[in-house]
Amino acid sequence: MQHELIGLSVRIVGSADRKQVGMRGKVVDETKNMLVMEKDDGKTLRMAKVGRTFRFSLGKEKCDVEGAKIAFDPVERVKKCAGMRAKVVRGNAGAKKQRSWKES
Repeated sequence: MQHELIGLSVRIVGSADRKQVGMRGKVVDETKNMLVMEKDDGKTLRMAKVGRTFRFSLGKEKCDVEGAKIAFDPVERVKKCAGMRAKVVRGNAGAKKQRSWKES
């Protein structure tokens, strides 16, 4: 994903640990392997990128991203993900359009 993640709203939409699915917050920090998100109650969570699928809100659009595809240092991620393109995916009938990032 060729975009700064800090400041974006994020929700976990896929994880082997079902308790994590649905967790949401705002990205406040990012490392090579972790996203740090602040929940609405002010608590911060450190989540490994690998093994999870994140849904980022980019304005009115939403973008689903596999954590393994963004498991790079933030500066390197922007360079390495330059070849990725957005793919529109549809959820339930009548759901808003969402984007999913795939390698071209």
